Amino acid sequence: ASESLSGSETTSNELMENISFHEYGFETGVVSTFENNNDEDVTIHGNITYYDSSGNMLSSETAILWDCAKNGTGSLAFQGPLDADYNYVAFDSFDVSYTVEDASTNFSVENLQNQIDVKSNPGSDGGVTAMLTNNTGNTLDEIDLMCVYFSGSEAVGYTSEFIWTCGETASVSFAPPMNANWEAVSYDNYEIFINSTIIYSE
Repeated sequence: ASESLSGSETTSNELMENISFHEYGFETGVVSTFENNNDEDVTIHGNITYYDSSGNMLSSETAILWDCAKNGTGSLAFQGPLDADYNYVAFDSFDVSYTVEDASTNFSVENLQNQIDVKSNPGSDGGVTAMLTNNTGNTLDEIDLMCVYFSGSEAVGYTSEFIWTCGETASVSFAPPMNANWEAVSYDNYEIFINSTIIYSE
């Protein structure tokens, strides 16, 4: 369900009141997606705790969305709990806390996702291939992307990718989602998030 971020002594209540999010749990972890309705880019820090069916803590992870675009969207991914042999461990529930700050305290650049057009379709390997058209008028040195895969209204996995150097256009392929046994998971929809854009000269 969509929620609003709650207050914290170290974050701006005004910024948080203008951010909504959804959390999706699946076999290999959790993805949070955000809609930032502020007029400035924000940095979102997330801390997750996983629990078993008895309420015992299994593990904790931290993730940071450094530059969620103003009046735009973004996503955070948390790896699920692992055992000593790096196999995924089933979890029963999770709890995530967030803090938010003005992204300009961390970056001198802004996320230009609203000036990038994305066309995409399922690719030959079962994942997704996308073509980005850069309308900024500048070469983008880095673009950080995440493709979140859905079955119905629930996420079933994600893939993160980078594009290094995007002139007028650039293409990228996202691997298909996998379950805890590294088997492909079926999906019927997906959403691509541009989590940051960087121009080195700036």
